[in-house]
Amino acid sequence: MPDSRDVNALRKQGKIGEALVLARELMHEDGNNRWNIIEYGWALHAAIKDAKDHDLERAKQILDELNRLSIPDDGSNDILISCRERHNLIADPVYPLLQKAKAVSKAGKVSEALQLYRETVNHFPESGDACEGLAWELWKQLKALPLDAASEQNLSILREYGGLHHVEKPSDIHSRFLDEATKRVDKIQGYIQFIKWWDLENLRKEDYQKQHSADGENIYPSLTEKVIRALNQAEKKHDDTSDFKWISEFIRKNLERYPEQEWFQYYYGVALVNTGDLEEARKILFPIVRAKQSEFWVWHLIGKTFTDIDKQISCLCKALICRMKEDDAPMRWEVHYDLALLLKSNGNLPEAKKEINTAISLREKKKWSIPSQLERIQKEDWFRETGASDKNEELHKSLAIAADNLLLQDLPWLDAIVSGRLEAKEGKKELVFVGNLSGQSIEETAVNPSKYPEVSGLSLGSPIRIKTDQFGGKTIVVALERREGEEWDILPLIGGVISHINVGKSVSKVTTSKSNFCLLSHDKFPEAEQLSLGSFVDVKMRTDTKRNISHAIFFQVIDELPEGCDYYIDYDGFIGIGDGNAFGFVDDAYVSPALIKSLHLEDGDHIIGKAICEWNDKKMKSTWTVTSVDHIDHVQEDLRD
Repeated sequence: MPDSRDVNALRKQGKIGEALVLARELMHEDGNNRWNIIEYGWALHAAIKDAKDHDLERAKQILDELNRLSIPDDGSNDILISCRERHNLIADPVYPLLQKAKAVSKAGKVSEALQLYRETVNHFPESGDACEGLAWELWKQLKALPLDAASEQNLSILREYGGLHHVEKPSDIHSRFLDEATKRVDKIQGYIQFIKWWDLENLRKEDYQKQHSADGENIYPSLTEKVIRALNQAEKKHDDTSDFKWISEFIRKNLERYPEQEWFQYYYGVALVNTGDLEEARKILFPIVRAKQSEFWVWHLIGKTFTDIDKQISCLCKALICRMKEDDAPMRWEVHYDLALLLKSNGNLPEAKKEINTAISLREKKKWSIPSQLERIQKEDWFRETGASDKNEELHKSLAIAADNLLLQDLPWLDAIVSGRLEAKEGKKELVFVGNLSGQSIEETAVNPSKYPEVSGLSLGSPIRIKTDQFGGKTIVVALERREGEEWDILPLIGGVISHINVGKSVSKVTTSKSNFCLLSHDKFPEAEQLSLGSFVDVKMRTDTKRNISHAIFFQVIDELPEGCDYYIDYDGFIGIGDGNAFGFVDDAYVSPALIKSLHLEDGDHIIGKAICEWNDKKMKSTWTVTSVDHIDHVQEDLRD
């Protein structure tokens, strides 16, 4: 006898009509059966879906049937109840209009679909479905526009979208409009006003996540990252200072979210300058200036963080002695203009006029129009009555010295050494590595000898001193000079024990603690060949961070290890050698096959000697190894006695 399970099976086979007939029969036989009710509801749901696109009147009749059904409301049928609520939308007079618009849109008739959605919204402005449908068509229109389309074309679409008051926010479509607007930040006048209307509180979780290509090989910035870049760009042409506060706060909140975006720190600093928080801006921007101190634009910006006119002038002069590229012209004239205003306020009128003339010349050379601010200055009495200085280059050089001092004054000098050198080859410039002490090893940073000629020709270990800062997660050298001292003098002498000797590779291993060691090269230190296992030495070592290995750059033999050494001990015990094994143990100290063979050790022999503790990468723990045997009581001799 058929039951509700058969209704379910027919429905899943796509036999909707048969399923509904059987469901009605079962309800007629037992209308109180829970499963009959539920499967009847799902059969009605399927029948409505099947009919609504081609026979709306029939779909409405079946919907009346579904609405009369008492679906158990115990939480287990929430999906079915939700489907019924959505189906009730077909009774809404807007429904047939939307269906027609969707069909036209699906057929690819963009203009016709757009017109139908507009008519639907005009007749039913409170309909969320109508507003959302029009929003999607507007987004398609915006997306199809070239990125260099005129501003008014972009704004026209954005304004129409902004007039749709019943689009869900946050939502996919709302984020898509933000994405398209952000791509066109250069072509949208009032981008920041758009962002304020859009409301960044509407960013969804996925809008903060980076995007991946279909094959997973490429990673693209998140929507939030794109917005931050666009806000920095839009700020340059924005004059409503009340907006800079929320912009700076939005960037600040996302600095830690995207640590790999080193320029977000710069954007934050720019925003702080615009808010007037100059001291905080200076703290944020100084590491960038130190990293990019040969770039004129960083000096132009950092100058804006000072209120002292002499400091401002020194920064602008420093900017003008930096090498500038042809592409820098759009901003270069502004540096001359800003410097002219400061020199004028300081009473240096001939020099100020020279800067104005240079700014005008730069623009004329590019065949650009002369900005109104330059035209106004040309008409001022002081400008007409003052003769311009011939050259300002020497002035720039002399005043720029103070800017360098500003850059370095808060950084301490660190004793350092020349720790390595990478010779120039295959078009790559020579690099010199300088290092200062961090713990018991050297923290190395590469410098270009063309920028710091002081290191050219210096031998490894030569004493220098440096000033450093952090930028982009890396240490950068800001200043460097030679100092008095001995080679490798910053490295401490560390006591160690010769724990292994590899004659074939001409190298000895020096264990310096339970977890550290260095390699002592016989080629570099021929006298090291005379050392035996267990010899005590003091070493200075340099760590190759890429290979995670340390090499001795100095050594000397010592009589005893430093007091408190816990990795080299005396032992006294009996060796255990398992059947068939070539190795053994004294308690938990390993005895190598080579040592057993050379000393003719046997299971049970009593031995006294030295053992060393070393880190074992395979076992991920420290282990003890016998390095020398000073006394042996052979078990066979004991038996003879």
